[in-house]
This record gives sequence, structure tokens and C-alpha cells, in this order.
Amino acid sequence: MDAKNIAKTLKELSKIEAFGLVELPKHKSNAIARYIDVDTLKDGYLVAVYAVQPGGLYRDWVPVNTKSFKNTGRCTTFTGKTELSLVKFIMNYKDGKRVEDEGATAINYFIVRYNKMVETGLSDKDFLKKVFDMEFGVKLKEGYTLKDVQKAAMEIVTQRPSNYNDDEEEIMPNYWNPYKGKVYKTN
Repeated sequence: MDAKNIAKTLKELSKIEAFGLVELPKHKSNAIARYIDVDTLKDGYLVAVYAVQPGGLYRDWVPVNTKSFKNTGRCTTFTGKTELSLVKFIMNYKDGKRVEDEGATAINYFIVRYNKMVETGLSDKDFLKKVFDMEFGVKLKEGYTLKDVQKAAMEIVTQRPSNYNDDEEEIMPNYWNPYKGKVYKTN
């Protein structure tokens, strides 16, 4: 099956609640679609994430408590030719790995965190712009440059000087800072 047909089939399968596939938003890749298996955990802690790529379907394993949402490096590739073989590929994995309530809760929490990660822009090329806006209330203009970032950072430091050390404090501990009125002692 080509990637478009796989994506179409998975979309249909995800509508069947008992099948246990939930669509995830795409991020940072050329994936056509991304799904998570909410019924199973491999080795008790690995979530199955299906990524439909232009080259086919890949099943990755991502730790359920991950911070970075990266896979373990292990991957299985679907090589079937029909919808039935795709269903078998997914169902064979489920055998003997179905989760109970605690596992289902962990997977749901994974989905919530994943969606939040995508919403907040951790997967977005404008990550820096979103961090400045959300964390510091400073808006970078469209098409910002490194000078704009430096200027915004200086505004943040100027507004909250007590939260930041001067470069001189780090480099020259004996330096008397006339702005802070103190002499730094030697070690």
C-alpha cells in the first residue's frame, strides 16, 4: 500500500473506538499522519506510535513518561499490500500487551502532554517567538532577526535585573560593580 492509502485506512480504523487508534497532531517531520495505540504498552512502558511517512508506515516505541517524545530508536516497518494485512500488522502487536486501567491512564496522560507540546510550539519553527511571548510577555515581530532577539533579551534583563547575573560577576569575581555597589570577594 502507498502512504496515502495507509493514511486513509488508518483514518477509517481510528473511527472504530474498539480498534484503539487515536490520531495525534503532526510535528517536526514529513509525516502524513500520526496515530497512537491506546490499548497497548510494550514491556509495560513503551507506547506504540504509528507514523505514516511518504515511504510507508512505521511503528515507533516512545516511553510513556518521556519528556522529549523521541522514540527508542527501535522501529518496525509495515510491508503489507492490503487493508487486511494492515489490520493484522496492528492487531498482532496488541496480542498479550493490552493495558489495564493504570496503563490506559498513563497513555491518556501521554496524549495530553503530547498535544500540549505541539500546541505550545515546541515542535514549531517559531519556538523562540512563542517562548518569548508565553514566558516573558515579549512579542518578537514577524521575520525577527538575531538583533531583535538580543534586544528583547536585554529588555527582559532590564525589567528584572535581580533575576540575572552580570557577565562580569561570572568572569571577574573581584570586580567592583558601581551599579550594585558591592565588592566581590576572591575564593
